[in-house]
Amino acid sequence: MRLLIADAHIQNGTPQAAEFLQMLEAISQTPHDVVFLGDIIDLWIAIPRYENHQFEDFIQWCRREKERRRLSFLEGNHEFFIARRHAALFGACAVDRLREGDCLYLHGDHVLGKQFGHWLLHFLTKSLFGICVLSCLPWGPSIANWARRTFSHGKGATGHFPQKPVKAWAAAELEQGVRHIFLGHFHSYHAWRFSQKRSCTILPAWKAHGEIGLYDEQRGKLTVAPWRRLLP
Repeated sequence: MRLLIADAHIQNGTPQAAEFLQMLEAISQTPHDVVFLGDIIDLWIAIPRYENHQFEDFIQWCRREKERRRLSFLEGNHEFFIARRHAALFGACAVDRLREGDCLYLHGDHVLGKQFGHWLLHFLTKSLFGICVLSCLPWGPSIANWARRTFSHGKGATGHFPQKPVKAWAAAELEQGVRHIFLGHFHSYHAWRFSQKRSCTILPAWKAHGEIGLYDEQRGKLTVAPWRRLLP
């Protein structure tokens, strides 16, 4: 069984952060593997100058639980350099996409193509140039926050779901050999079955109602519900 968690957007010191830690402890009481589908932390730049104690609880949990279950992490458009700096925390960690068996996992911000705003966000914060700017220049944090505010909201926002192009992308992707696609980013739940054995599911944002997915690999069945209903 795999738990799928997307778009928690955790900010330090909030009730949502405390609830998220409660959920992690509940996961510890299960045998389930976990796939984090991105934007778990609202802004996580994995460079020493930027990381602080708000990430430490999550890092410590991952470090402990990696020995007991498989953890996979996809970088969202609010997370940067996780795969470079913290890949050892996870069984698998990727910037773009991750394929495990017949399943494809990704955050979803790449689905509609790299429009100018999306390209600029990645250039400023995920390239070698971005590392130099964020690490060396005194106004690095201001640039990072400006880019996030300006370009990380758009067609993916709740209420503006681009169903037709995303569904067309999923249909084309499923022709490449994968059978099930799971992604986040769009904050609303959508599920399409293209045939008896091929499907695409967009997970709802955890930050809205604490919803997660529980995927039964043997049966190919996904249940989406608030975490308190799915975990002990």
